Amino acid sequence: MFIKNSLFTISPPTKEDIISLRNLYNNAEVMKYIPNSSQIWEVESVAEKISKFQKDSIGIHIVKTLNNNFLGEASIFNYPELNCYEIGFIIDQKFWGKGFGTLICSELIDYCINHLHAAKVFARMYSNNVASQKVCIKSGMKLFNPSEEDLLYDRLTFSFSK
Repeated sequence: MFIKNSLFTISPPTKEDIISLRNLYNNAEVMKYIPNSSQIWEVESVAEKISKFQKDSIGIHIVKTLNNNFLGEASIFNYPELNCYEIGFIIDQKFWGKGFGTLICSELIDYCINHLHAAKVFARMYSNNVASQKVCIKSGMKLFNPSEEDLLYDRLTFSFSK
């Protein structure tokens, strides 16, 4: 996947990006709403995570400003049996509150619908992650009825359908 707009690019990670991702993943404030985020990340474990999920346009991608500053992570995960995709993003703290989350979310939705031909795109987050809920709503997503798993993990699911 490669997306470029007037503010940022989203592209597959390079070896050089692994250090930026490691630093992002080890920032407790940034990761407080990310499942299983208590692990200490090393370069090797980040590379392993990327390798596990990376398949063509699916997986973990890097978001950088047009000045090549690391902005965060944007991800797409495939559920082919349902013809839908899950999106997610983690933004470096210095870019919070500047509209990047909404723009990244909107770009991911557009990519899934128009390039991957998804029938549905969804995002999941903990119910206390108010900022991500606002991003999903601003991006045109609707709150989905909670599943048993959502209730178990105190999580919300937002979806976007054609």
